[in-house]
Amino acid sequence: MNLTQQELDTLFLQSFRYCLGRTTYAVSDFCNLLIMHKDSLSDSTLRCIKRELKDAFAKDDCDRECNHNYRALGHDCDRDSWSFVLEEI
Repeated sequence: MNLTQQELDTLFLQSFRYCLGRTTYAVSDFCNLLIMHKDSLSDSTLRCIKRELKDAFAKDDCDRECNHNYRALGHDCDRDSWSFVLEEI
């Protein structure tokens, strides 16, 4: 099955938004897939992910500073995965 560019971008953007803030192995799996397929995604999709991820980092910093139980990026290992994504895209 071949996806159109729009379908591929939509699939990755929706998956990104679903995984962001989760505390599960799915975060690491998704981040690895995103990095593996980043060259297949449109620039606008990558910009959107990057922008939303930077916003989530700012919220996560605040959550950690205030010692909240909920953190925008999840556990430390999830934050590490998202950090790697930011470096790569």
